[in-house]
Amino acid sequence: MTIIQTLKDGVDKVDGLDNPRLVKLAKDKKTAYVLSGDDNSLSVFDINHKNELSQSDMINSDEQADVYLEGAAGLVVLDDSKRLAVVSFYNGALSLFGQSETQSYTPLQVISDHLAPERVFKSAESLADKDNFGLLGAWDIAKSNNGKQLFVAGYKSNEVAVFNLTSEGLEFAYKVHRLAQQPKSLGSPVSIALSNTDDRVFILGYEGNTLTIYSKDEDSKLSFKQQLENPHTQPTHFNNPQKILLSADSKTVYVANSTGSSISVFSLQDDEYSFTQSVVHDGLKGVGSLLLSHDGKKLYAAGEQDSGFVQFAVAPNGTLNFANRYNSPDQTIHSVSSMVELVNDKLLLVLSAKADALYVVELPE
Repeated sequence: MTIIQTLKDGVDKVDGLDNPRLVKLAKDKKTAYVLSGDDNSLSVFDINHKNELSQSDMINSDEQADVYLEGAAGLVVLDDSKRLAVVSFYNGALSLFGQSETQSYTPLQVISDHLAPERVFKSAESLADKDNFGLLGAWDIAKSNNGKQLFVAGYKSNEVAVFNLTSEGLEFAYKVHRLAQQPKSLGSPVSIALSNTDDRVFILGYEGNTLTIYSKDEDSKLSFKQQLENPHTQPTHFNNPQKILLSADSKTVYVANSTGSSISVFSLQDDEYSFTQSVVHDGLKGVGSLLLSHDGKKLYAAGEQDSGFVQFAVAPNGTLNFANRYNSPDQTIHSVSSMVELVNDKLLLVLSAKADALYVVELPE
């Protein structure tokens, strides 16, 4: 692996990379968006024709200006990148940003109960009468394929919050804690995904070690479909699961287990998902990053308590086979917190949480 470019927090006027948590690309792949958990910021990087990045904008959390990015954790790109939706863990907020005439992003709207982090995370008092939106400890966000709804995993709320998205902005629809026939709660959700046909919602419970699956009808009403947990005979299907990823056809589900240093694979059979495989490998300690190549033939995984990242070959049935482990001999990459394909599966953007850095890396042919 070759590191093509390194952008480091505080070096050459680059900012917003202190404990970077997530990198996402614009639809045209000419812009990268980075969330920082410690800078509490949203940063924008332009990508030129040589696939080189340069920072063009940065928005810091500022309650006086109605910007709530404390512990920025999740982001989705909307409207061909004209708007961005961001959730923040400590603010318990969902924020909408839009491009101005100068192409910079400005805050448009925020939805939050505006509870102090000390009240949410350190007090033993109940928050039930103050938690109106299910956004406390907001960790992850997903959008429906038609772009009309957003789904937020609220870790502290132990709920999934649903919002309608229109040209005018965001509108709270409802929140879900436990539906009829659902055996257990959502288990402190941290990762959420929607099927390619928009008819199922997948919710990963970090503390509860669960995967809850809801059906979604044409009117966007949710109903309980299935809940997977650890069987007594195999107690490590879920071990503080932190990231969920679906195959393009949604027939295979990949779960990164941050404590178990493993990836669990689940497959769709007879309209239900069942456990297929568990993969444990060096390099997956604290695994929380998963990336499927555009053609679906490779899966990349990285452990935040490890170095480099691991590549698996994806079999036709969705199972994984170890292919390679990557790092740079000249500059070791530690603590990968997020990855995304830049152009193809030979060129990736990689975040390092501990190095406070964003790398452009090239993989060998």
